[in-house]
Amino acid sequence: MLAFGCCDCRKDRDLHGVAPSLSHPMSCGLGITFREDSEGKLHVHNLLEGGAGEISGSVRPGDVLAEIDGVDVTHLRPEHLSALCQGVEGSKVICGFLRPPNMSMFKVELVRTAPKQTYR
Repeated sequence: MLAFGCCDCRKDRDLHGVAPSLSHPMSCGLGITFREDSEGKLHVHNLLEGGAGEISGSVRPGDVLAEIDGVDVTHLRPEHLSALCQGVEGSKVICGFLRPPNMSMFKVELVRTAPKQTYR
């Protein structure tokens, strides 16, 4: 199943930001696969080759998604994040991540793109 935006809303599975969506062919996500932990935090699990996360060079597995375009997403359910992650190919989104171990916040501008369907 292709997931769109940034999340597949099933708990205890990988959560994908892999667009394009079948219903909106020009729509793309972040090219990031997330894993939801027991507290509901979304940790970067994988980066799709050629996706926005990989191209940025800043996002790493283990980073925790904290905000999207200034919206705090730490308490949002994964199924609610898709609208924030998904957008027209080439459009920009600013994501805030927390980086372990000290959980310092950093922000990165990601340009939505249709990634290759392979993981790095």
